[in-house]
Amino acid sequence: MNLVASAEVVVNRLKDRWMCGSCGAIFNLETLPPKRAGICDRCGQALQQRTDDRPETVRNRLVVYERDTAPLVAFYERAGLLRNVDAAASAPEVYVAIERLVGLAR
Repeated sequence: MNLVASAEVVVNRLKDRWMCGSCGAIFNLETLPPKRAGICDRCGQALQQRTDDRPETVRNRLVVYERDTAPLVAFYERAGLLRNVDAAASAPEVYVAIERLVGLAR
C-alpha cells in the first residue's frame, strides 16, 4: 500500500499534529483541535509538537523517502503488487479507502 500525497500536504498535516506527552493523546490543529489551545482535552497537560513533525524535519524526511523508498515503489508497481491510496483526501476518506483495500470495509 502506498499513501500518495504531495510534499505540501504531508508537511501541512504533520506540522499541525501535536501530542500530549503525558497521556499520548494526539491532536491536529486543523482537523482535530484541542478545546483549549495547547492543552490536552483528556488529561489537561500541555501539548507538544514532536521534533520530527516540524516542517524542516518533514521536508528532510521526504528527501530521504524519495532517495531510499521511491525505488521500491517503482519495483512493486512493475510487479503489480502495489495499491495506491489518495492520502490527500480527508482523513475519514483515507481511512475508508484503506479499509476497502485490506478487506475490512463494512
